[in-house]
Amino acid sequence: MFTMENLEPYFNNAKMKINDIEFILTKVEELSGILAVWASESYKVYASPYFEGISVPVHVVDSNNQEIGTDASHIEIDNFERYCKVVQTLASKESEGRGCEIILKMVEPIEEAAIKVPECDIEELTKESYDLYELAVFSAYGMEYAVGTDEESQAAAEEAIKNSAWSFRPEFIASHTKAGATNGMIKAITALQETCEDCNDDILSLIEDIEDFVEDAISADGRGTFLATYDSDEIEIKVNGIDYYCYRLA
Repeated sequence: MFTMENLEPYFNNAKMKINDIEFILTKVEELSGILAVWASESYKVYASPYFEGISVPVHVVDSNNQEIGTDASHIEIDNFERYCKVVQTLASKESEGRGCEIILKMVEPIEEAAIKVPECDIEELTKESYDLYELAVFSAYGMEYAVGTDEESQAAAEEAIKNSAWSFRPEFIASHTKAGATNGMIKAITALQETCEDCNDDILSLIEDIEDFVEDAISADGRGTFLATYDSDEIEIKVNGIDYYCYRLA
């Protein structure tokens, strides 16, 4: 059974369009209780799942709260996608003849974060087929950004550091070896680095505690240095109480 509780992650996040009018799923409190309302400046579509024993009742009103139509589905709903389809079907039927053909467009929280960086509309945002250490990559206006949660960004930065360990200053690498930052170790690392990426595995084998190495690198330079190849900046954006981090790639 799909209820209001199941809608919680989608409030102020899920969006749909009725022709050129954009609706957003909101939660409102009225005398009849807490309701799910798809709202725009011109129309409201009341569609609270399993309200008063009905799977999906739909009530469409205009900006003056004048009723456009009501309908309901008594078929049991078990997921958000099916709920949206029912709302789409019933609201389209009730608004027939008023130029309100509904086209649902879901905006995921990570997409909401991504569009805030270049300040673009969701239609102008493209999710690329590739990633950056499993961070999703988006593009708009000729710019590319990798986006992820704090946990995802931390994991990505760790992988980036491990893959580029060879490029760190010899003194920094040596300080994380068993021998320490001795002249001999620094010279040995410097010689290894002449082969660039090819020596990365050798450098990693010298590091005594890779987790400490990663932690010190992030503490010193920040995650943006290793992920934001364009400007080394880390941009923090909060969406629905979740912190997302964006890194410009191009």
